[in-house]
Amino acid sequence: DLTAEPAPPKSQPWEEFIVQSGDNLSLVFKRAGFSDADVYRIVNTAPEGRALERMYPGQSLSFLRDASGELSAVKHTIDRQQTTVYRRMDGGFSSERIVREPELRQSWATAEIESSLFLAGREAGMASNLIMELANILGGVIDYALDPRKGDTMEVLYEELYLDGEKYEDGKIIAASYTNRGERFDAYRYKDSNGMVSY
Repeated sequence: DLTAEPAPPKSQPWEEFIVQSGDNLSLVFKRAGFSDADVYRIVNTAPEGRALERMYPGQSLSFLRDASGELSAVKHTIDRQQTTVYRRMDGGFSSERIVREPELRQSWATAEIESSLFLAGREAGMASNLIMELANILGGVIDYALDPRKGDTMEVLYEELYLDGEKYEDGKIIAASYTNRGERFDAYRYKDSNGMVSY
């Protein structure tokens, strides 16, 4: 007599709610079907409960119910790197901060100036913040508003941060070289004995 094993109870899926402009914790919990009492319990019993009140539009709150529909856990996705999970336990909620380390990859950009450093950097695939960082690094030796000449060249080695195989954001410039009217300027990133980063 072959009797099938009873299937294990299905774990409930997380229900995600994106924080909208004008939202507060009470409104998001209400949309998810939970009460102000649930909000109070998490904020006042979880070690990092008060941090949950600092939520911003575009972030998300995800909710997990137990078999009876009661609140079991809340996940606050702060950004792609940081998440805090609040789980129900005896007498209140625990909190766990999860920080994901991005994968660092190196990227290389090279360009010849046609009209401006900014446009050359954009054409080489650099983001605006990286071009501004490059201008700051070499600003002591080159006046970018006045000095760049058609035919000047730049080369930049910089970091890119990846999560799940997708580019997350640009990192720091590692090294840069700029040739201005035949004169070459090089800069390298270093950390001094006090831990200060400079070029």
